[in-house]
Amino acid sequence: MIANPQAYAGKVVTVASRVEEVFTPWAFKLEDSDFLVIGANPTQTFNLDTTGVKTEVRVTGTVRILQADDFQREYGRGVDDLLFRRFEGKPALIAHLCRRADRYGLGT
Repeated sequence: MIANPQAYAGKVVTVASRVEEVFTPWAFKLEDSDFLVIGANPTQTFNLDTTGVKTEVRVTGTVRILQADDFQREYGRGVDDLLFRRFEGKPALIAHLCRRADRYGLGT
C-alpha cells in the first residue's frame, strides 16, 4: 500500500490489496487503507458484490484526494452523497484497470 497517498495525487499507480468493503458495483474500499476505489468511467464495474470482500485485487489508476462535491458531480451515478462525504479529504483511486490477483500476485 502507498505510505503517503497525498504525495501521489495526480499520479498513476498500481496497488495490490484485498477488498474490505463493497459499496456499489463500481466503488469499493481497500483493506488496511483509506483508499476508495472508483471506476474511471460511468459504465465501468468491478464485478464485485458483498461476496467480493477479502478478494485480492490489483488496481491501476490515478490518485486523487476526494473532494465530495467534485466527485459527486463527476462520479455520482446516483450514489448516496454520504459515501463521498465519508471519504472527504482522503485518497481515492480512479481505477482504469482492476483485476483479481492470483496467489502469485499476478493479475488474472
